[in-house]
This record gives sequence, structure tokens and C-alpha cells, in this order.
Amino acid sequence: MTDSGGFDVSPDEIAAHATKVQATADLLETALDAAHNRMASESWGLFGIPLSWVCNDVMESATNALSEARAAGDRHAAAVHDWAKSHRVNEESITALFRGNQ
Repeated sequence: MTDSGGFDVSPDEIAAHATKVQATADLLETALDAAHNRMASESWGLFGIPLSWVCNDVMESATNALSEARAAGDRHAAAVHDWAKSHRVNEESITALFRGNQ
């Protein structure tokens, strides 16, 4: 039999990977929540107010990046879960076919 060049993974391994990706995306959500809870400019004191403006400008870019990363993580986890489900259906279909349980 020739090698098809495909992946030799089980649906359980695929699903486990998707779960890990989702856990990472959930951590990004925690970071995003923290980014939305910023301190007020007055909390920095009079001399720190200009510094707070700079920090908030930078934080806006970081918050956008976290938001995009979170969305990408969710999309990736969903795609991998779908792949695991499809792979499981194919494995079960092929097994049933060989056993004669169509």
C-alpha cells in the first residue's frame, strides 16, 4: 500500500487539539476583559496623566490585537472540532462498511 501523504491521527486526538485551542482562546478572552478594565487617567496623578494617554493609545492597539486573536482562536477551534467530527464519521462509516453493517 502506498502512503497517501495524509495525516494519521485519531478523531480523539483532533478533538483534544481543538479543546486546547479553545482553552487558549478563552485565556485571550480573560486578557481582553482585563484590557477593558483600565484605570482612569486621574489614577495616575497629575504628572502621570500624559503617560496614561500614551498607555491608553498603545492599549487600544493591543486590545484590537487580542480581540482578533480571540476570534481567530474560536474559528480555528470550531474548524478543528468539525474536522474531528467529519473524521470520526468517516472512520465509523469505513469500519461499518468492512463489518458489513451499512
